[in-house]
Amino acid sequence: MQLRSLVLSSLIASSASAATTSLVSEAGQESKPWSLSVSAGISETPVKRSSSDYYRSFSSSLTAGYKLDLPATSWLSSPSVSLSISMEDEMDYEDGESNLGNADLALSGIGYQINDRLSLSIPVSIGLPTNKEATVYSSYRGRIGVGPALSLKLPVTNLSASLSTSLNYFFYEFETSKAGFYNPLASFTFGSSLSYSLAKASFWLSVSNTTAHMSDGSRSTDSYRVGFGSSYSWSSRLSSSLSWSQRDRTFGYDGISPNINFKYADLSLISMSMSYSI
Repeated sequence: MQLRSLVLSSLIASSASAATTSLVSEAGQESKPWSLSVSAGISETPVKRSSSDYYRSFSSSLTAGYKLDLPATSWLSSPSVSLSISMEDEMDYEDGESNLGNADLALSGIGYQINDRLSLSIPVSIGLPTNKEATVYSSYRGRIGVGPALSLKLPVTNLSASLSTSLNYFFYEFETSKAGFYNPLASFTFGSSLSYSLAKASFWLSVSNTTAHMSDGSRSTDSYRVGFGSSYSWSSRLSSSLSWSQRDRTFGYDGISPNINFKYADLSLISMSMSYSI
């Protein structure tokens, strides 16, 4: 169940980020200051339904964006703010828990064009405590994060690569949850990705590692996430995506030996989604 929670939170965050990017693009094309995007998808583990490891969920997200009317500078280009909220629900299972995730308020458009091929972006985000379970059980009160990323256009046409980092600081009323576990104080994620774009389709491959530091000063076990997928734009408003992802401990229980493997299907998720923007 802990792995399920980690994977879903990662997927939802990724979906919200992708929706935000789509929003800004749509807004720029139609010269509207505002934009709205809705996405919905299904994820499941590639194992037999009779298996105790089988898991299937439905998730959706709503993202509203607004393009700020600010003068362009070398470090500020087409800035926009967006508010994203998502929900997820395990299908065929009633747990009585809140399906609404924590909302995210993001600012994009901060960055620097280093040269024709290399650019730096520095999005900033704030997490809002809208998930009942997180606020009541863990006393979650919010999050602030920054995600510097370098994007490089490779010599091969339509092929690009990126290196990204994500720094997050969390706010809790208490150091521990109701179960007595220490809450995370901060997290650091380092990732890289490779993407290839065509007229209407795109393909991507990504890998990342996350480290969390707890409120008692200890460091949690690193976790990795690897994934690949594709997306297709049916129109300027409608798009769909198909992806595979896996997340698990980066190191073994000794904290030294690598634990990255692809032998266990129950650690993977196959996801399909549709997005619509106005």
